[in-house]
Amino acid sequence: MGAIPERIDGEKWLEQAAEGGDPFGAYLFAESVFPRDRTTGTKYYRQAAEQGVSFAQYRLGIALRDGLGVSVDRQAAYVWLLISQQAGVAQAADAVQALEAELGSANVEKGKTAARDLQAKAGLMQKMVLVALFLSHVRGRRTPCPVRRNELTRQANNTIAGCGRRCRRIVRIQAD
Repeated sequence: MGAIPERIDGEKWLEQAAEGGDPFGAYLFAESVFPRDRTTGTKYYRQAAEQGVSFAQYRLGIALRDGLGVSVDRQAAYVWLLISQQAGVAQAADAVQALEAELGSANVEKGKTAARDLQAKAGLMQKMVLVALFLSHVRGRRTPCPVRRNELTRQANNTIAGCGRRCRRIVRIQAD
């Protein structure tokens, strides 16, 4: 009897993390809620997938392929499954191969182009999450040890330098 309230409490924390933009919170919340609410689960798989969580990309691709919580969209399913396969999710290989045979070469090429675009967007999202994490540490919500603070500073500086104008704008907004 005690396990159910603990699970629900855990889901509340995961949902709060997901709503706060944490990609792993979104993925874990989706994993928890998907068996009983596929629409909500798929929504959070998408959130995590767009932020670069490879297993969320795989789960979203399967949901799109099979119409679990969303309308069937084999082209979008191919894109997400291809991205997850390229990220090292071995289970995606068979699904990618089957969809390639089904979609045909023209749609496969469109899918590969879309996958490259989404990967670039996910990379930008990961950089923005890193900058936000850095700012939350620096602004005093957490005070990391000096070694950790130096590491975060180095990572954020590299991220801001490689990310371009959008991250610098976010840093300016966050710093105000």
